[in-house]
Amino acid sequence: MSKILQNLHFDLPFGGVSSQFLYDKVDIGIGWVALDGSFLHVNSKLGQICGYETEELCRIGLLELMPSDGEHAQSWSQRLRERPYQNIKDEALIRHKHGQIIALSTALTPVYAPTGDLSHYIGIFEDITERKLNEGLLHQQSQVLECIARIQPLNQTLARIVQLIEEQANGVLSTIYLIDQEGCLRLGAAPSWPESFVRAVDGARIGPEAGSCGAAAYFGKRIVSLDVTQDDCWGDYREWILSYGIRSAWSTPVLSKDGSVLGTVSMCWRELRQPTSRDFALVDVATRLMGFAIERQQAQDIILQQQMKLVSSSKMAALGQMAGGVAHEINNPLTVIQGYAQKLEHLVKSDDLNGESVQKMAQAIKSGALRITKIVKGLRAIARDGENDPFQDTSLQTILQETLEMCRERILNNGIQLEVDDVPPDLTLECRAVQISQVILNLLNNSYDALQSLTERWIRIGVKAHAERITLNVTDSGSGIPEPLREQIMQPFFTTKDLEHGTGLGLSISVAIANAHKGHLVLDTSCPNTCFVLDLPRRQTP
Repeated sequence: MSKILQNLHFDLPFGGVSSQFLYDKVDIGIGWVALDGSFLHVNSKLGQICGYETEELCRIGLLELMPSDGEHAQSWSQRLRERPYQNIKDEALIRHKHGQIIALSTALTPVYAPTGDLSHYIGIFEDITERKLNEGLLHQQSQVLECIARIQPLNQTLARIVQLIEEQANGVLSTIYLIDQEGCLRLGAAPSWPESFVRAVDGARIGPEAGSCGAAAYFGKRIVSLDVTQDDCWGDYREWILSYGIRSAWSTPVLSKDGSVLGTVSMCWRELRQPTSRDFALVDVATRLMGFAIERQQAQDIILQQQMKLVSSSKMAALGQMAGGVAHEINNPLTVIQGYAQKLEHLVKSDDLNGESVQKMAQAIKSGALRITKIVKGLRAIARDGENDPFQDTSLQTILQETLEMCRERILNNGIQLEVDDVPPDLTLECRAVQISQVILNLLNNSYDALQSLTERWIRIGVKAHAERITLNVTDSGSGIPEPLREQIMQPFFTTKDLEHGTGLGLSISVAIANAHKGHLVLDTSCPNTCFVLDLPRRQTP
């Protein structure tokens, strides 16, 4: 094609009526490019591709159409001058008159003057923007599907979907929201929005005047707001969304297989805009991917719940390790009781009873029995599920004491120093006491196991009371968790122990318990030792 056009160039002058007619009949962009990148002449198709009249386009030039970062234009400028005897075939990016970036397939053929010097190039330009977008869309879809297949965290997968939308639609700002059981919007992903926007929307109730996302979730259908200043769906949110410069927006609900609303996907624009068929097609792709991701996560949650129930009715894998430990805890006071009972029997037979010594031995027996009672009471309590217990004000001191009854002797008898902060008896926590004991016991058991191969062995329990929260730290003399494992240790069924000593559920269940208490359990990576922090609100209700 370029050879034919090159020959036509010598037969027909640029300005000839017949040549112009012929060039304009060709359904492909044609341009004569000077060595400095300016256009000597273009046909009407190239002007149409770029959004300019032909005369206007000749005044601008090829290099000036390229993005303003300069690198792309500079690269092309060098190629025009440094390859005088070569055809140039490549892709070029230009900016359309209306601002969007256009991808062109470009084939430039050198044209020489009668003297043999390079005169200019004749080029064929084809708009391949749609093809490039579709290639990019397929690649991004495969990345999202890979995230889903690898069961990556849902928020990471949703962020990929938002990235897909924003890269495919130039100038758009996208958000994904999930709908919770109370009918409120919960942030899924909004990486391009400021934190103030995220905070304002997260937790907002859906409704007919709750913005495009809230209305789409409420009605279960796509809401298109062509003009934010006029459309009814914004209600009290109108001035707020306008403060972020948004003029048009449309939101699409994501539906489950049974028709319930799982979440919403939005496209927001800073100018008045009509949605295109490509916009809707892009959102439809995003909603399908989002539906796959959410339903996969829900299925995974159900599987996890069943797996947890299989491990233990109390949902604490640490209970599997308790049997030997509790036997050891009870064995010590039983030995004391048995010893004093034998001594009393000997004194009775020898008729050598002494009131003071009998009272001392009876007190020791009573103390041992009381300790066994506490251990059994604690064991019965901590072996329960506790998930359906009501939240009650409970002394944190009592929780710690009853938990430590389960493991203190085992820890101390293995040469591990145990330090516990003094906790005022009136420091209370509105909680499910059984579950908080389970979390603390799991952390202590983990520390105990981790310290077996160390020379320096200690465990410290620290408590800090704040106005509205209580922080409990369990720190041991270990050197911390290796960085590659930090994100994995909280995942269900991940364990660094052998199969006889761990199922990998303890920490993940402990995290779930902390979350159910509106708190969190995290690894303190700033601590030089191994430190887990349990942070809980003092009250569950305002």
